[in-house]
Amino acid sequence: MSVEGFGSKGLGGLFVLVLGLALTCSAQAAPPGFRPPPVEQMGPDQFRIGKVQVDKAHQRMVVPGVVIRLEGPLEFLGVTRGSDRGYEALLELDASAFEFNLGCIMIGLDDKNAKPSRFHFDPDPVMGDAVSMRVGWVKGGKTVEVDASQLLLLEGKRIDAATWRYTGSSFNTNNHYLAELDGVLIGFAHDPSSIIEHAQGLAIGNYGGVMGNTELAPPIGTPVYISITRIEQ
Repeated sequence: MSVEGFGSKGLGGLFVLVLGLALTCSAQAAPPGFRPPPVEQMGPDQFRIGKVQVDKAHQRMVVPGVVIRLEGPLEFLGVTRGSDRGYEALLELDASAFEFNLGCIMIGLDDKNAKPSRFHFDPDPVMGDAVSMRVGWVKGGKTVEVDASQLLLLEGKRIDAATWRYTGSSFNTNNHYLAELDGVLIGFAHDPSSIIEHAQGLAIGNYGGVMGNTELAPPIGTPVYISITRIEQ
């Protein structure tokens, strides 16, 4: 594998980068059973981690997935493939938590800027690097792409364009990576396991307040992709 695009860090820097996805705190050791996901270079500043496509130059990553649920209650925009939390998620993304988080790191997101949720339904705002997210799919031979928040309804009403924050998820006392353990990637119920969270949270303390926007979202089973871009601040 070529390491062009990692500058003077070279192979050593790539190893540190890959290991870094599992170490939200430098003092922590790698989680039990952790194996860094392979990174394949596709071109200048273009990489692939499993099915996750990374464009370092534009600080953007694209992850394929599928619509798995539209009715409420929803707490997650996206979960990992095969996740047990799919019953409360709009999308299942074709990525593990490690692959997804490494993609986030490679587009410049840094958990040092994060203030994640302390517990499920934490009412305090989430802090962290900001990202924009768009979901796309093919309809009638043409690609449709919308802001991710437009696919959700809060108490039956459309949601304004949201601010999403990168937290990187957390580790439990046994040093297990919560995003991988719980199979969650993008949430809005302020769950400490999520890698990306809605800044203010949706329906905090009102379980069942969020559902899919069936007037806009494609049917269950539709292949989609989610594009995540770092927002300069």
